[in-house]
Amino acid sequence: MDIDALPSSGETVYAYCKKYHVLTNILSTLNSGLERLLVLGSVAMAANAKVPKYINKVNTGARTVSELFSWAQNKMSEYRADLDRITIPPIAKKYPR
Repeated sequence: MDIDALPSSGETVYAYCKKYHVLTNILSTLNSGLERLLVLGSVAMAANAKVPKYINKVNTGARTVSELFSWAQNKMSEYRADLDRITIPPIAKKYPR
């Protein structure tokens, strides 16, 4: 997801796939693994987008900006690892029939 601004609460977000999928609080055309992967990637990217907004701000909560950044990077690593597991690796060599 490459977005300029964070979506507001309740705003519709579109993720473009090779085929049409539906993901709502009632219906999902994704299997549970792909649904988890989509949510994990969205959460990681949203957290990464939030980090710059909190730099040099007064923190009244328990979490620091560095903790949020670390958490976001951890989730992004998890997302990329899961994505690598489901993608088909390129064929290194083709053999004639």
